Amino acid sequence: MPTVLTSPIEFYHPDPRQPRKDFPEEELRLLGESLKKRQLVPLIARKCGMLVDGERRWRAAKLAGVKRLDAILLDDNASESDVREMQIITALHRADLTSYEVYCGFQEWLKAHPGATAKELATALDRSEASVSRTLSLSKCICCVQQAAAQGKLGLKDWYAISQVPPEQQEAMLLAKLNGASAEQLERMRRKPSGSTVRTSRVKCLMPSGVVVTLVGDGDGLTLDDVIQTLTDLLKEAKKANDQGLDSKTFTAVMKDKAKAG
Repeated sequence: MPTVLTSPIEFYHPDPRQPRKDFPEEELRLLGESLKKRQLVPLIARKCGMLVDGERRWRAAKLAGVKRLDAILLDDNASESDVREMQIITALHRADLTSYEVYCGFQEWLKAHPGATAKELATALDRSEASVSRTLSLSKCICCVQQAAAQGKLGLKDWYAISQVPPEQQEAMLLAKLNGASAEQLERMRRKPSGSTVRTSRVKCLMPSGVVVTLVGDGDGLTLDDVIQTLTDLLKEAKKANDQGLDSKTFTAVMKDKAKAG
């Protein structure tokens, strides 16, 4: 049976595999003041001191100068897979995790259970299969979308909407989000039927930065799909020019020459 012991705070140490990485100092200070008075929930740790659950409480206690903490120490016969399962599940049941941290936790669970499905993950965590699938949709996104999610620039609704379009259209949707588009606007972009016959000769967009982007179409004009593809292509060209050290004036001239060359 697991035992509860009080040990010096130096005895405990975090497990780097835990999905949560961000611990705001102000939150830790408030929790630390509470721990000075009373520890309501013990940590869970292996007998070597590695924390299975409670890293946030441990960090708060260190910051507040608390000398000792209670912990449930697991039996030596607890397997590594059992401990990892407990770590992931306890972490994922916390309400203060970000959507991206939840995604990372899901991925950790799936790595620990090769061949497992989203349905099996949902059952293990007592969550709906739909919510698990929406969170895991980030894995269907291109690298720059995943990076934006990791940096906190995208939420779950954002990356789910982006994941529903082909990879070649995702960068344009990401650009729209980073320029102020709401999750609802991204969803409307996603639902727009591919190959729509609605066309316009000119698309003029005023960005929140004050920059005006104007696209003028030849012939029958532009559909929204045309706009997405054009912006995607333009973004790739601009990134290439930036890597080559070109300025915006030179970039304009280069694009003009490319257009003439066909």
